[in-house]
Amino acid sequence: MLSGLGHFETMQSIALARRVSSLFPKRSLSRFLSVGFLNTIVGVSVFPALFWIWGPGAHVNAILAISYVVCTLFAFASHRVVTFRSQGRVRVEGTRFLFVSGATYLLNVGLLNASLPLVPSHPIALQIGIALTLQIFNFFILSRIVFPPPAEKRKS
Repeated sequence: MLSGLGHFETMQSIALARRVSSLFPKRSLSRFLSVGFLNTIVGVSVFPALFWIWGPGAHVNAILAISYVVCTLFAFASHRVVTFRSQGRVRVEGTRFLFVSGATYLLNVGLLNASLPLVPSHPIALQIGIALTLQIFNFFILSRIVFPPPAEKRKS
């Protein structure tokens, strides 16, 4: 296991995540953003951890690829379990999640590159604004398409 956590520690992490998420309404933007914050911490930690484990002799692109896969799987699992409490089919939701993640990335690249010549701002400031906007967009797509509410809730 890459994380180094045993079954007991993993169960404790899930229990802690559920307790923290219970502070926010189910399927809410605030819950989505708090899980996103956790995903960000994981995202910026995995690459350095893998680099430290395998050392400077390891190929950076291989570490990046493994890091990307681990972080995407973690984001999918945390949003599925904590944010949306989905009971849907994992393969269907996983495929949709990967598609939305890839589309959001491409949209981010397009918006950033289109904005650079038009907006007299630093690229970092532009990217922060684009990323925040896309996160709200991402919440609505994930909550309605990737992890839709159960059918009985949609009818009311």
